[in-house]
Amino acid sequence: MDTPTQRAAALPAAALSDALDALGLPGSVLGVAPLSPTARLTGPAFTVRYEPADAGKGSVGDFLDDVPAGAVVVIDNAGRTDCTVWGGIMTQTAAVRGVAGTVIHGACRDVATSVEADYPLFSSGRFMRTGKDRVRLAAVGARLSLGGVPVAPDDLGRGDVPATGARSAARCGSPPISSSWPRSGVRRTPARWWRRSYGTRCRHSEEERRSMHPGNGFA
Repeated sequence: MDTPTQRAAALPAAALSDALDALGLPGSVLGVAPLSPTARLTGPAFTVRYEPADAGKGSVGDFLDDVPAGAVVVIDNAGRTDCTVWGGIMTQTAAVRGVAGTVIHGACRDVATSVEADYPLFSSGRFMRTGKDRVRLAAVGARLSLGGVPVAPDDLGRGDVPATGARSAARCGSPPISSSWPRSGVRRTPARWWRRSYGTRCRHSEEERRSMHPGNGFA
């Protein structure tokens, strides 16, 4: 039987985003784009949050040893593009460890290393200046808000570059992909399938809904 990750990987990110829209859930992070036209990633989120460093003390990559193979590192640096939180050494380490890819609400650097390694990397921007002593690790395994889009640990993330040239990164959300995904010959839109398989179990609480912005991100 296919895993939820395998089933999500078989769908374009845009289709999953449309399904989330139909359910009234945010599904893509505005401005987060892949570094290469071949970038694809699918997997459970390993969440990381940074904050400004105090008195020039801070580090960037202290969490990598804890990321399991197959996970997608999702980093919230508050959308900052004036310093980076991911570079070539981290790409090489993550690739060796079998990490599925990285999504950054912020900037990265050493782009050539990621492209040459064919490591899936999505970010808000790229810049050469290090984040060391400018930001510090604030939380690992915490709930994030990427431009108003909530991302929780182990949320299933999907990112690609659609054939139309649009760029997107979509979140499947907490419920797993149903093992009853329609077989060939059965026509059902992702949104209808999602609602039929999970109903209100897909939906956030009213309190969470009030804290959300209308869907525009990689949730």
